[in-house]
Amino acid sequence: MLVACKDFSCEPYFAIVIDGADIIRCFILPMKKILKINRLNKSGLDWKMKKSDLIQYYNDPEIKIFEFSSKTHSWWK
Repeated sequence: MLVACKDFSCEPYFAIVIDGADIIRCFILPMKKILKINRLNKSGLDWKMKKSDLIQYYNDPEIKIFEFSSKTHSWWK
């Protein structure tokens, strides 16, 4: 990934998709931001989703966020 970014003069980004009960949140941020907040380790990404974490993400201009929400109005019993 880093070689391709270097070859094309691009900055590496990550997209993190969290599927909740009635909302899907998508976070897009530069790799340098993930490394800065120290959430990438040997076992993978440690992306927190507590209310306090979400508030920080929404207030961070480097993290772009979009959401999809759904509501079931009628379903079989």
